[in-house]
Amino acid sequence: RICLEIGKIYDDNDHFVQALNSYNKSLQYTTDVNVKSRAHFSMAQIYDDVNQTTAALEHYITSVSYAGKSDDLIGQSETLTKMANIFTDKYDENAFDYYDTARKLIDQTTDSSMKGYVLSNTADACDQFRKSDKALKYYAEAVKNYEKSHSTEEIARNYKAAAELMIEFRNPNKAKSLLKKALVNAVRCTDEDLVAEINMLLASVEE
Repeated sequence: RICLEIGKIYDDNDHFVQALNSYNKSLQYTTDVNVKSRAHFSMAQIYDDVNQTTAALEHYITSVSYAGKSDDLIGQSETLTKMANIFTDKYDENAFDYYDTARKLIDQTTDSSMKGYVLSNTADACDQFRKSDKALKYYAEAVKNYEKSHSTEEIARNYKAAAELMIEFRNPNKAKSLLKKALVNAVRCTDEDLVAEINMLLASVEE
């Protein structure tokens, strides 16, 4: 556990070689499946961030395996969503098998924030694959769950994403309504960049 925490410190400060070394040491010193799952997940994220997808997927798969042994539904759902995102980036529709499994697992919990996370990422993938109706449905469900967890920034981002789809559909009135909701939440979370982005979109639909 100490090696895992040392790895996180290195990770947070972008010392990735040292972080990977510490995570590997944590694996050598433990039989705790939760520690193993977290270490592999952290290593996967490092490889994911530098686009080494093969190594990332290997560690994500191992992380899911250990999380399954401890019935960690939240950990499994997050990891499966991360894996799905890799396939989405490759334009591989197998991504939706992972999103579907992640949703089924997280639905067995009461974690609204993680439910929102899985749904929001599923919506983004639907948008990328031009499944616009499904994307709007998942954005709406994501907002409902983020509202339960009071995640104002995520609420704003999902309203914004849905509004951008409405702009594509040439429905400026619906887009404007969604952007106003997005703006309220962006102001609440004091994200100045997000506020500016939403205001720019509002200006474009009001022209």
